[in-house]
Amino acid sequence: MRNLKCESLDPEFAKFDICELTQAADLTKMNIILRLFKVPVTNWFCTAQIVYQKSLSVPLLNNTWDICDFMRKRKRGNVFSRIYAYLGPYTNLNHSCPFNHDIYVQNLTIMGKKTLVPMPNGNYRINFIFLTDGKKRFLVNFILGVKN
Repeated sequence: MRNLKCESLDPEFAKFDICELTQAADLTKMNIILRLFKVPVTNWFCTAQIVYQKSLSVPLLNNTWDICDFMRKRKRGNVFSRIYAYLGPYTNLNHSCPFNHDIYVQNLTIMGKKTLVPMPNGNYRINFIFLTDGKKRFLVNFILGVKN
């Protein structure tokens, strides 16, 4: 992982206290703390985008999910359930709406884990855009390098 970017698009709604990649041995770890100012959050959507970066950028995924609905029903078999299974152990996003607390990701590492789906070697731009009440509130982007 590299080039982590966290941006609050609505500073009155949320602020990133921490947005960093740290190096420990040969592992890169992601740490994020997002402070929510307008709670409770009762509706929340996430747009996930994955773009394969070669000489031409190739979009592989561009989909939006209702986080509240997903966390309530824990639907299996869709792409978001695979993303959540991968990221869930590193975050405190472990219940359905409403969210009345800050959000964190702690020590997320990708190295040594299987990827979500088979992926060819290369660089992938991962974008997460989060919306509430129909407004884009914050985003998290990074580049993931894959070597098989």
